[in-house]
Amino acid sequence: MNGTPGKFIILPTIGIGDLLMFTPGLRVLRERFPESEIHVFTMSRASRDAILNNPDADRVLYHPLMDDWRGGVLFVLGLRREGYDVSIQVFPGNKKEYNIVSRVIAARRRLGHRYLSHNLRALGFLNQERVDQESELHGVFENLKLLGLLGIDYDRGEIEKQGLHYYPTDAERAWADGIIAREGGAPNIGFHPGSSSRRTNRFRRWPLRNFTRLAQSLLSRYPEARLFVFGGPEEDYLKLVIREGVSEPRKVNIVSEGLRETAALVERMDIFCGNDSALLHLSAALKVPTVGIYGPSFVDRVYPFGVPHRIIRLDRDCSPCYEYTPLPLFCLAGRDYACIRNIKMEIVRDAVDDLMEQNVPKNRLNR
Repeated sequence: MNGTPGKFIILPTIGIGDLLMFTPGLRVLRERFPESEIHVFTMSRASRDAILNNPDADRVLYHPLMDDWRGGVLFVLGLRREGYDVSIQVFPGNKKEYNIVSRVIAARRRLGHRYLSHNLRALGFLNQERVDQESELHGVFENLKLLGLLGIDYDRGEIEKQGLHYYPTDAERAWADGIIAREGGAPNIGFHPGSSSRRTNRFRRWPLRNFTRLAQSLLSRYPEARLFVFGGPEEDYLKLVIREGVSEPRKVNIVSEGLRETAALVERMDIFCGNDSALLHLSAALKVPTVGIYGPSFVDRVYPFGVPHRIIRLDRDCSPCYEYTPLPLFCLAGRDYACIRNIKMEIVRDAVDDLMEQNVPKNRLNR
């Protein structure tokens, strides 16, 4: 293909965090090809919402492909008729379904990764041009490697400075300001005790009892603080356990709104603490200092990018072990995910304290 690509499609992702980790690449792509048309295909409402209002995407496409294959076939065949010049498979896209979609859409150049594990099983060869996955490289930079196939250079320092990108609307921010005016304190602390419920991702969750103990400890240490516990409606029981487990439940606000409203509230947090999940990346995209709690995940690949952060993990001989494969997460060591279960509450609390001391104005700590 000669000349400037006229039309790009960014290929499918269910994960909100995965898509947010592509946003620095999306920004670089737009800067390098300002006249090209860039479409982003998402497979969940939440990932669609994560990219709405992003000025670097000309069109956001949505179809729940994993839940509606029959309708999805017709949808993807329709995309084939768009005549895309380049398709880019967002990292990590190590699933045969994603690569089949890439092949069916049949862009003139199909970019993707050659993964460390189960690459053949996931049909990665259906992408014509591939880069090798590295074992300890953040997802942001894995995505930027794909742009190297297009001859695009980038300034690593500038990418780290700008971080991830998310764009609340003025109306969403005004709504969040109203909630904070009514329910907020100083400081406002965000929690996410859940994680993706797909397959076995629940095993990446720190025990709920520890989140409850952490909530009580922080509310005791910061008498004027308010806690906002985030997550989807399917995680409401986690939030209720935390609220009912503290001595002053009125200080705990349960948030079960859609992603756009959730994001506007996360942006108003002084600090955010949660499991390895999409909301951790959302917090980073909104420039909120973030504490991440990790078990089987490779932290170097998924740490909160571009913001002050603290990483909580145990140094065990069997972890990290969670590779990007079509297979579900499984504790190969037979230790029932002790890598995350055995993280002590006090370690997380001290990290939250330290991050707040370093990044939250003294007049908001009210200790």
